[in-house]
Amino acid sequence: MQANLVAGFSIVAIVATIAACNRYDVIPDHLEQRVNKNLFYQDIAHAAAAQQGQLVVLGGKVLSTTRLDERTQIEVLQLPLTDDHIPLTDQETQSQGRFYAYDSGKEILDPATLPEGTPVTIVGEVSGTQVVMVDEVGQPIPTLDIKDLTKWEVSEVRRGWGAPYYGGYMYGARPYGFYYR
Repeated sequence: MQANLVAGFSIVAIVATIAACNRYDVIPDHLEQRVNKNLFYQDIAHAAAAQQGQLVVLGGKVLSTTRLDERTQIEVLQLPLTDDHIPLTDQETQSQGRFYAYDSGKEILDPATLPEGTPVTIVGEVSGTQVVMVDEVGQPIPTLDIKDLTKWEVSEVRRGWGAPYYGGYMYGARPYGFYYR
């Protein structure tokens, strides 16, 4: 009996260790100390000029991706994030707005790689605001310069044993070409 108990605890310890080793960090190590973890979407939306230059983590669903002359513009519907910075894709009613994220211009994203509805998490530098027409009303929305972008794969939604499920709790990997230095 005691041997079975020890074997059971050993299996749990091994599974927990493997899960911890597989954890994906959304914020790269070289940006971790620079990210302002006390700055949230609503703070930026109400005073983007005062927050300019701050590094933040925002996420949500891609509304559109547009190739411009020298960079790519990603329009994102902001969504709440889990403690692991994963967008809660089933909580669109909790969105506080939208934002634009721009690639660096050095590594230009192909809009086909981020179709509408793609969940993303962006580590970005607040660069200001841009007025966008939402239902025929001009609305200023925050803009970010992308420092790092994580695209979450919808096909990798995990439900059930081994992972908490918060509706849209997803795991994915950083695709090639979305990492900026």
